[in-house]
Amino acid sequence: MISIAVFIFFLLIGSFLNVLIYRIPREEDIVVKRSNCTKCKKLITWKENIPILSYVYLAGKCKNCKERISPKYPFVELLTALLGSYVFMRYFEVDQLKMIMFSIVICLFIVQFFIDLEHYILPHSLNLIIGACLLVLAVRDYSWQHYIFGFIIGFIPLFLLGYAYEKYKGQIGLGGGDIVLFGMLGIYLGPFNILYTIIFSSLLGTLVILALMAIGKVSDKEVPVPFGPSILFVSSIQLFFPGFLESLFLKFT
Repeated sequence: MISIAVFIFFLLIGSFLNVLIYRIPREEDIVVKRSNCTKCKKLITWKENIPILSYVYLAGKCKNCKERISPKYPFVELLTALLGSYVFMRYFEVDQLKMIMFSIVICLFIVQFFIDLEHYILPHSLNLIIGACLLVLAVRDYSWQHYIFGFIIGFIPLFLLGYAYEKYKGQIGLGGGDIVLFGMLGIYLGPFNILYTIIFSSLLGTLVILALMAIGKVSDKEVPVPFGPSILFVSSIQLFFPGFLESLFLKFT
């Protein structure tokens, strides 16, 4: 029963994450404003706003104007419920503070992931909340050298590299949101693990670009491919399976 309740709770959280994903990059109110159809603007009733079930009930269309509802909405709700339940079941009995902080972080990872896919940005406000949550755990679990040098190595070299690239090429090579996110992750991961995160994120991002080029979705002259999803995927592995990427790196070097 507890597992079911937790799953339902995170389904509801996932519904709110959809609001954040849509409204934050558009700088819309996320507290007072009620949900409405993005096309006809009709307010959505509570029966039309039940996670996953409402999407099935409405057959994936607005009840009023029949505008197609993106399957991204139920997907985000289900993904949030699955990951949130995993965090709860893993940490509830052994480390409740980590359970709370990691639950917030993984929810913000999901928001960042989908915002970056659509808008090519990682909002600094969300990065800072992620950093604050990770700092709480880092202060408790590690020495000050761990989180200070983790932040420095995650942020400073990439900031200087991005600045130099922009000055030399006249265009942005690595977004500011990506750089800040690496810095925030370094607070908890520390100076060594943040290096593995940077390496594997870059590798994954390169593979994604090559795959998209191979199927003709992008060319080397086209607009940017978001790097944030690669960072968020790799850092999730780092947070929940510490040591895995290090062992993988040592195995192939």
